Amino acid sequence: MSSPTILPLVQTALVRYATSIVLTFGFIGNISVVYLFSKHYKNPCAFYLLCAAFINIVYLSLSISHGLYVLDHIDPSLSSLAFCKSRFYFFHVWGQMSRYFIIFACIDRFALTHRNVKLRNFSHINKTRLLIILVTLFWHIFPIHILLMTTIQNGRCGYFDLYYILNSVYSVIFVGLVPPVLMTLFGYLAFRNVSKMHRRIKPADVSTANNSTTNVIQRKDRNLLKMLLSEVSVYILTMSFYPIVVLEVSVTNAMNIQKTLERIQIENFMSYLSLFFIYLNTSASFYIYYLASKSFRKDCKESVYGTTPGGFSSAPKGWNSFPMQSLGMKFNQENVIQQCDQLVNELGEYGYDLCSLDSGWSVGANGDEYGRIIYDSSIFDIPQLADHLHRKGLKLGVYVVPGYFANDANKFVFGTNYTLSQIGNGHNNGLARIDLNYSHPGAQIWCNTVVDQFAQWGVDMIKLDYVTPGSPDNGVNLDTRNRPAVQRTIDNEPIIQRQQQKQQQRQEQRQQRLQETLAQQQNTSPTSLELEEDQNMSTSTGFATRILEKGMKPLEQFTGAEDQDISVWIQDFEETIEAAGGDSTTKRKAIVLYLSGDAKKWYRLTNVEDGEWSTFREKLVTAFTSASQQLKTLTKLMNRKQGVNELAQSYFYDVLALCSKLNPQMNEAEKLLHLLRGVKPSLAQNIIMFSPKTIQEFLELAKRSETTYAGAPSLPTATTEESEFTAVIDDENSSEQVAAISRRKGQPPPSRESQSSNNHYQHRNFPRRSTFHDPMYPIQYQATSQNNYVSPRNNYNEQPEVIHSRSYPQSQQNWDDHRQYSGSSRNRCYNCDGFGHIARICPSARRQHQRLNE
Repeated sequence: MSSPTILPLVQTALVRYATSIVLTFGFIGNISVVYLFSKHYKNPCAFYLLCAAFINIVYLSLSISHGLYVLDHIDPSLSSLAFCKSRFYFFHVWGQMSRYFIIFACIDRFALTHRNVKLRNFSHINKTRLLIILVTLFWHIFPIHILLMTTIQNGRCGYFDLYYILNSVYSVIFVGLVPPVLMTLFGYLAFRNVSKMHRRIKPADVSTANNSTTNVIQRKDRNLLKMLLSEVSVYILTMSFYPIVVLEVSVTNAMNIQKTLERIQIENFMSYLSLFFIYLNTSASFYIYYLASKSFRKDCKESVYGTTPGGFSSAPKGWNSFPMQSLGMKFNQENVIQQCDQLVNELGEYGYDLCSLDSGWSVGANGDEYGRIIYDSSIFDIPQLADHLHRKGLKLGVYVVPGYFANDANKFVFGTNYTLSQIGNGHNNGLARIDLNYSHPGAQIWCNTVVDQFAQWGVDMIKLDYVTPGSPDNGVNLDTRNRPAVQRTIDNEPIIQRQQQKQQQRQEQRQQRLQETLAQQQNTSPTSLELEEDQNMSTSTGFATRILEKGMKPLEQFTGAEDQDISVWIQDFEETIEAAGGDSTTKRKAIVLYLSGDAKKWYRLTNVEDGEWSTFREKLVTAFTSASQQLKTLTKLMNRKQGVNELAQSYFYDVLALCSKLNPQMNEAEKLLHLLRGVKPSLAQNIIMFSPKTIQEFLELAKRSETTYAGAPSLPTATTEESEFTAVIDDENSSEQVAAISRRKGQPPPSRESQSSNNHYQHRNFPRRSTFHDPMYPIQYQATSQNNYVSPRNNYNEQPEVIHSRSYPQSQQNWDDHRQYSGSSRNRCYNCDGFGHIARICPSARRQHQRLNE
């Protein structure tokens, strides 16, 4: 069979079967897009895509249906001029509307991600609706020439003569070139804006974060951008064939080139193939979105699986304020809004859409005039909060304890003559609320009035306390007749018991598998690893099994990797063995069970002979302690200084731990030097006066100074001997150790200035003023005098958020330095608790500022 005969048959098969499949899947896909995006119709981009999908349904249904009809019937456009004109006109109008809706969706994403506020205002649902109307009107008016110039000649419906050439040029420009160019341009600009946004440093201050020039898009908008860019990519691939075919056919026809029958059939086939790709593009939106976005797939699954009778498609997901309150953070509306905004930005696409206020949002002693629960207006405005969350696509929940307040007993139930004392049973279980007697008709009425008021505020969910096992009166026999909710509540207890039993079984299975793994390691080791029983062990199992029998947490194996600290691991190993009743001999024999990777290779290759545990321990630590780790430890030790509100005992043991990690054989004199280097000035002045000879004397002096220095008169500042003492610390210890370890690592030793940058007594110039503020807490104290001996400021105001770095004349700096180190001043700094200066010229503030800038 020749090719001229084959191509018409292939084209007929494509029309009959391929386009039928495209029509079926396209119709289902676009219907699904319309349904899913109708839930997000207030989002401008989603609304553009929804309208494009709706137009695609109409376009596919009529265009492909016409092609299928004319396969076995006479084409009605050949006999009806009106049908001929309207077919070409409306098919073109609907196709262009769908394409340009996608273009405006790209423009919307570009505007949303732009830093310019005026451009971002373009991305608004009201402007989107207006633009959709304008696009619809434009594409019904602009191609009116098709309606006028389409005609029937020689039994064919189409374009003829000069208009054929003009229409071909028009189609190439407005169908084949302008849409992909605009989609690519604005899609790329939107992608570039998002990339810049990811590289941009977020402001630390709340006022800066809320500035109008700051732009943070939500996760669902980023997902829409990803879906849109995927659709644009597919559009460019499928539409790139169309202008080439149109140009080739129109140019050759305009040149009156004589064409063979075979060429005519090839051109007809290629023209249909380009049209088929257009059909394919308008049918693929749903499947592109499904592959590109995880949140879209989640929405699809929820739509398929349906919802519970309560309207939930899955377990409620959200954030509760209890962690904020338990951590001592300020529980108010401003901080709750910050948390909820972050929730929707980071986890919104995963279904986290609920923000719940725990106990503390309401007045805790009484209700309103009808005994209904009211919010504490000093920290919350519930209607305003609910409105903000709803605009973000979130829901608001509140915590409620059942019953009315005892102080409201004489108030009337709203709309009735019942008093609250009449609907209660007189029990309060030690709480401020009275339980309700639900057999009284007024009890349900009062509950309804409370819920109605919540609904007026905009509350979406109520977290009701004291209704689960463990609550007061949980064991009472409740009436379950026609009350399935009560029956489900009673059934909670055996469900919880079954869950606890399953959890216990899983824990036992994990422990059994771990015992088998350790036993296998013992049996497969190339050396004699079977541990002999100590006098303290009464079982015949191995020592690793003994650890499990004691219910202790199994120790992690040491592999020798860079991220494992051998000093920390060896200490944990010794503590574990000792807790299980082992001694030095047991440690030496059991260590091989906990080595793997490079550490196990080292053990085998070095042929370590049996000997004292201390000797083996030293070799192991030396082998896996790198110069970089030692340098990090030394740097941390050199920079370690006592915090403003840190207890001396905590500082003492932390410094000793660093000293032991750096050099287990470090003598007491060196440890004492490191302790003296970092102790805060308010304690150092007292400690140095008594010249402690041992680290225990240092600790006793530090504790004694902590209990006596608050409110005491200022002590003399550092003397010449003290300055020389500090210099000795730097010269004789720090420089030599840092230089030695730096040489081992192949790096130049740090400069003299960097080593002494954290010395409390270092004399430096710095800006006079600094402002300390934590955005999560209000400033509760303002200094009214420079002579603040005991500062009432809270700990959370000690870190600087904004520090002004303006400079002052040299004379002003010299005066500040004189006041800072003057021994005659009785001023006390509320930043570092030191004597002899005030907070605005505190050297600690400058060092904190330098570290923040670095």
